[in-house]
Amino acid sequence: MEPKVCVIMPCYNGEKFIGEAIESVVNQTYNNWELIIVDDGSTDNSKVVIKRYFDDNRIKYIAHKENRGIPAARNTGIKASKGEYIAFLDQDDIWLPEKLKEQIEIFNIDRDQEIGLVFSDIMHLIGDETIRPEWPSKYVPNNLNRISKEEVLKSLFLQNFIPSISVIVRKDCFDRLGLLNENITGGADDYEFWLRISGYFKIIYFNKPFVKKRIHENNYSNMEGFFKDGLHILNMAIQLYPFLAKYGNKKRGRLYYNYGRYLQKIGESSQSKEAIHIAILYDYLQLKFYIAYLLCHFGSFGGWILTKLSYLKSITKAAKSKLSEITKKSNPHL
Repeated sequence: MEPKVCVIMPCYNGEKFIGEAIESVVNQTYNNWELIIVDDGSTDNSKVVIKRYFDDNRIKYIAHKENRGIPAARNTGIKASKGEYIAFLDQDDIWLPEKLKEQIEIFNIDRDQEIGLVFSDIMHLIGDETIRPEWPSKYVPNNLNRISKEEVLKSLFLQNFIPSISVIVRKDCFDRLGLLNENITGGADDYEFWLRISGYFKIIYFNKPFVKKRIHENNYSNMEGFFKDGLHILNMAIQLYPFLAKYGNKKRGRLYYNYGRYLQKIGESSQSKEAIHIAILYDYLQLKFYIAYLLCHFGSFGGWILTKLSYLKSITKAAKSKLSEITKKSNPHL
C-alpha cells in the first residue's frame, strides 16, 4: 500500500534530538506514512542515530553532499515523496501520537478537495517542562475555518500563525503552486508558501496542540535574514494579491519593530533606535513602538525593562486564563 502521508524531516547536525523526533513519527496511531529524512551535509553522528531505524521500511534516508539550507532539504523530500499529503517535522521537535490520525480525518471528509492545509496549535518544550505559548493561537482569526480567503490572507499577511511542524498539506498544492522558495534562507520559506496556498485553498485550524517544539540554545535563528526575507515576502504577497497593499505599511512597521527589538536585546542600541523609528514612521498608532523607542535611549537597561514588561504581561494573561478555568469548573453554568 502506498503511503498516504509523507513526513519530511531535514537534518543538519541533529544527533542530540533526532532520535526522539523519529520515535514520535514511529509512535503515531496512524500508520500509513513514510518518513523521508534529508541529511543536509551533517558533520556529526546524525547518520549513526538515523541508521538505528533503517529496519523500518517506511523510513527513507537521502543525503546532500553539502549544506544547502532547510528549504532545499524540504524540497528534496517533497520531490522524493510518494504520499498524497506532506507533513513537516524538524529534527529537534516531537509530535503527539494522535497528530496524523486526527488531521487526516479532516482531509478524508473533504470530498471536493477544497482544503489545502490543516494545522494546529503547539506547545513549547523547555527542558522537561511543557508550556502552551501565545503563538500561534493568539493570532489565528476567529472562525478561520469559515471566513473568506481574503480575510485569511489579510490576517496571515500581517502575522504568520501557521507553525510548519504542525501542518499537513495536500501534495497537489505543491504540484499546482510550485515548491518552497530556496532563496528564502532566513527561516521564512514555509511562511511564503502558506501565503501562496491561502489564496487558492481552504485552511483548517485545530485549536489544540499536536506538537512539542523544543526550545534550546541551538534553535535555528537568523533574525537579520528573517527580517530581510520578511520584506521580500511582503512585496511578493502584494504583487500576488494587490488588495494587500493597503496593509503594507502596517506589516512593514511590525517587521521593523521586531527587528529593532532583536537589536535591542543584543545590545545594539543605536541600530535598534533607528529600526524602531522606521517602524513608527510606517505605523504611528502603535503605543508599544514609542515605548520601545524611548527605552532605546537607556541602552541595554532599556531593553531589560522592555523584556520584563513583556514577561509581566504574559504572566498576567496566564493568571487570568487560569482563574477563568477555575471559575468555569466551580460554576459550569457560567
